[in-house]
Amino acid sequence: KDMGYIKVNRFAESTYKEFKTALMDLQKRGAKKLVLDLRDNPGGYLGMAEEMADEFLEDGKLILFTKNKKGKI
Repeated sequence: KDMGYIKVNRFAESTYKEFKTALMDLQKRGAKKLVLDLRDNPGGYLGMAEEMADEFLEDGKLILFTKNKKGKI
């Protein structure tokens, strides 16, 4: 069983911590692959989604940027 599964049903203040705990548990049990189920997730705190995405990217990779109404980054 090298496949892990995590369901994320919202991006709340505690979501990243809960995700990280679940991910570490799956890795300890031998998971090498992950299904991250975001179906029916209505959204929430952008920062939590950003932290989760950062777990899968190389250091220094841009995850997101924002622009104001005038197009300034």
